[in-house]
Amino acid sequence: MLNYFCVVEYMPQRYYQFEWPIDENIAVDFFVLDTTPVHDANENTAAQTTWLREQLRQSAARWKIVVGHHPILSGGRHGPSQAVACHLIPLFEEFDVDLYISGHDHDLRLLDSNRGWWQLVTGAGSKLRSVSWIDATLFAKAIPGFAWIVITADKMEIGMMAWDGHRSTHIVRKSPRPTRFLSTVLPSRRN
Repeated sequence: MLNYFCVVEYMPQRYYQFEWPIDENIAVDFFVLDTTPVHDANENTAAQTTWLREQLRQSAARWKIVVGHHPILSGGRHGPSQAVACHLIPLFEEFDVDLYISGHDHDLRLLDSNRGWWQLVTGAGSKLRSVSWIDATLFAKAIPGFAWIVITADKMEIGMMAWDGHRSTHIVRKSPRPTRFLSTVLPSRRN
């Protein structure tokens, strides 16, 4: 079980990947992006999305989490980034990404894409802005708070705690895979 995670104090590159083992057979791969060039549609977009595609293709991790600044789904003030969505959603679906973590909107929110991946927005540590519920919303509050993720071989628990004591916890489940070797050959099946 992944029960402790230390945030990197610096970004080693504009976009990078790291693996966090849960046990000797199960790992989580994190793919950290600089979504500003993608959002702004500048020349770095193609290089970064090509890099992400290759990293996701090579990943044999049980769980895949992508981290970026701009939300793809949003009921917040800024709204969704259509450019980021256009580039990332096809990759999320092709390579079974489980979770996208973003900020940008100053609120605390969990959304279900209903397309196999979830989005966690954790921008509630700054000046708050209003938030609206959209069809994909599972939790939303424009209030200071924090989120946590607990990952085991077959489930990911995503929790949020607002400073007013409101707590929300959601479970994402994965079907068992025979072995790590076969998981690189056989596509995963989601519940």
